[in-house]
Formats: sequence, structure tokens, C-alpha cells
Amino acid sequence: MPAVSSSSLLPVLNGRRIVVCVGAGGVGKTTVAAALALGFAQQGKRVLCITIDPAKRLADSLGLGAMITEEQQVSSELFAAANVLVSGSLTVLMLDTKRTFDDLVARHA
Repeated sequence: MPAVSSSSLLPVLNGRRIVVCVGAGGVGKTTVAAALALGFAQQGKRVLCITIDPAKRLADSLGLGAMITEEQQVSSELFAAANVLVSGSLTVLMLDTKRTFDDLVARHA
């Protein structure tokens, strides 16, 4: 099997406005999403990382205390404390799927 370079996803993802990480439970979707979000923020991009998982895995992956259903920008102090240089921005939120679906039904009923 040929070796895969660590930047092999970059040509595929560059220029994309939306990247979705899906799969069965326990395969690392949240870890991959957090890594991709941080990587794009380090490249100077403005990133929004959304989760629907009520477990705090994304918050844990990014060193946050908790996820909320409102946009929450990851502070530059958090990155500095982890010795991570970020020239863009990283915002996260936990989507309230019930409220979103209820709003959708109410809007189109």
C-alpha cells in the first residue's frame, strides 16, 4: 500500500465552503471535525463547527467547558494556552435538532 502524506486531504478540501463528517458511532467523526476545523482556522479561515451530539465530545476535543446552542467563538487565549497559532477564527455550536425541526415544520405547515 502506498504511503499517504499528512496533507493528502488538503487538495480535496481546499475551496470547499461546507465539510460534513458522518458515519457510524465511535468512528472518530468528532475528532476529525475538530481537527479539520482547527486546521482551517490555522490557515486563516473563518470556521463554524456544528455538532448535533448532546455529549460534550466536541467541547472536550477543543478544550471548551461546554457546548451551547448559540454560537460560541473559541478564544485566542485558549489557543495560546495550548501553544497553537490561529490566524483565522473558530466558532462552535451544538444544534438543537428538536427546536430546528419544530421551527421547520411550523414555518412550512
